[in-house]
Amino acid sequence: LAVLYTFCVNFILHAWFDMDLQQVSLIACKIYSFSIYFFPQTSAWILAAVSIDRVFALTRGVRKTRKTCQTYSVLICIFLILFLLNIQFLFYDNTYMTFLQKQQLDNFDFSNNSQEFIVPSLSLSSSSSIYRIVDTDIDINVVQCSSEYSDDYQKFYHDVWVYIDATVNVYLPFTLMFLCSTIIFLSVLRTMGDAHNSNKRLVARNLSTMLLSINAMFVILTAPIVFYLMFEKRILASNTNLCDTKMKAKYKMIKLLFIILMNANHTGNILVYCLTGTEFRTQLFHVLHTFGCRQNSSLMQGHNLSHRTGTCNDCRRLSAMVLNKDSAHNQSQTSRTSSRKQYHRSTPPSIPPKTKMKKIGENNADDQPNPICSSTREEAKYILSTNKLNNKQLSITAS
Repeated sequence: LAVLYTFCVNFILHAWFDMDLQQVSLIACKIYSFSIYFFPQTSAWILAAVSIDRVFALTRGVRKTRKTCQTYSVLICIFLILFLLNIQFLFYDNTYMTFLQKQQLDNFDFSNNSQEFIVPSLSLSSSSSIYRIVDTDIDINVVQCSSEYSDDYQKFYHDVWVYIDATVNVYLPFTLMFLCSTIIFLSVLRTMGDAHNSNKRLVARNLSTMLLSINAMFVILTAPIVFYLMFEKRILASNTNLCDTKMKAKYKMIKLLFIILMNANHTGNILVYCLTGTEFRTQLFHVLHTFGCRQNSSLMQGHNLSHRTGTCNDCRRLSAMVLNKDSAHNQSQTSRTSSRKQYHRSTPPSIPPKTKMKKIGENNADDQPNPICSSTREEAKYILSTNKLNNKQLSITAS
């Protein structure tokens, strides 16, 4: 992504808004020049490090997960070495415009002194005008803060740095990737004969297929721009070619095509991972599924919130109806209670009848006969009658 952002953002600004980041300020020019070399080299060496790590994992027979500190150590070493290699671009000045002016003066002097030279740009044909527009307007992959346009270090750029960049960016990473892919392929052939370990054979085969595909795509898409940069100055070294607008326009279009291929390498890696890497594809689908579930959950939460809002409104309406019914019921109960109170106030309270004590000798027709009670009454009557007789006899004797 850093490679794409570094080149594509500046290209879009230059094509759509006629603005170049390298012309904004000297610091922006230096950072852009450093990034245009640093990030592609870093990407290539990360792929090489991954291939080497897979070789160690397969040759040892056990896929051991490296510690996080070891992984960070390897990445820091790669970043540090490449940073020191490309730190030179932070010290160059922007001499590109001066170089262009000097080149135009040289071409103008050559065209005036040469009798056999014919300037194609003077033609009024549409094709010549198109070539002239391409030559003057389309300015791609120009690292302005570089030794390429410096009078003091231009020889260093063409004789030394171009080959260093090609070796670090393509040749050495490709050699390591090719050796690692060969070792992995031989390991796969050995594991395919082992019928007792089908899981290991399947993992090794998928891994080797993925690495071979990545390495092949890396070489096919990155090598053209490297070879072009190596031979560009040799082809356009003569003054005749420098003044030929048609040839310069054609080479710029070829250069643009090669740059698009280089950027396609960085964008196409994820497609190769998905097509050839089973584990990567599974993890990618898991991430996408998790992201989709989060989106659906957020949508469901919004739907539930609106549904809950509607339900709460319905509940409020229902509770209002219930409260109205309860208030009406309470009012009816209150009216009934008040009417009852008025009735009790208007009518005197009924006095309950007092229970009268029955004498022993009284008969009550309502009472039901009881044999025990009747015998007791007979005895009491007999005692009373005997007492009366005794009293009469005593009164007679006394008289």
